[in-house]
Amino acid sequence: MDTNYNFLSDYSDVLSPKDLTKIIEVGKNTVYKLLKSNSIQNIKIGKNYKIPKLFLIKYLFNNL
Repeated sequence: MDTNYNFLSDYSDVLSPKDLTKIIEVGKNTVYKLLKSNSIQNIKIGKNYKIPKLFLIKYLFNNL
């Protein structure tokens, strides 16, 4: 299977919740639900969520 994740090339290696709303085309509340439930793995620094691209790719691959 030749999986191409070039659509993420415009983003840094560590994503923000705002980036996720654009990439997976869902609202802010949905993104925060996915992060709080750890459906999309993340790193929380203080009140800020950071999402390495790898975590998003894992989420997308597991939810095809």
